[in-house]
Amino acid sequence: MSDYLPTPTEATGRYSVATFELFQSSTDALDDLAAHAKSENTVSVYRSDWRRFSTWAGSKGIEVPTVTHDGVALDGEPIPPALVMLYLADVQEELKPATVTHHLAAIRHFHHEAALISPTDDPRVSRVLAGYTRKHASELIEPSLSFSLICGRGFQ
Repeated sequence: MSDYLPTPTEATGRYSVATFELFQSSTDALDDLAAHAKSENTVSVYRSDWRRFSTWAGSKGIEVPTVTHDGVALDGEPIPPALVMLYLADVQEELKPATVTHHLAAIRHFHHEAALISPTDDPRVSRVLAGYTRKHASELIEPSLSFSLICGRGFQ
């Protein structure tokens, strides 16, 4: 059975019969399109990123679902935003913002695959990630170079 058939809630009201009949005749096409949403390489990287997050959580005594070739069995329970924020705080000295952004993309991907709201959609997580990125960006620029660029004396 396709994941794209209307839910009982969607199958009510004046559009219910037409919508349901159209979906029944289009499920193979919808399944095929959805299968092409991400490349296998991207999903493989997401699996690796989830393993990194899962290993980190395990090191803190927190069990999160493991990733398999089929995805992550979240069983209807999303990872709490607080856990993602703790992850960001804990890895800030070792991971660059681009790496962390990839890890959060993996968390988001597997939540969306499970039809769950991702903790990465939480505004607090977004704020912490923005701070993470900004903090790392300011650490990458040497103070003397920063002064030169601000004063317009750089790259002459």
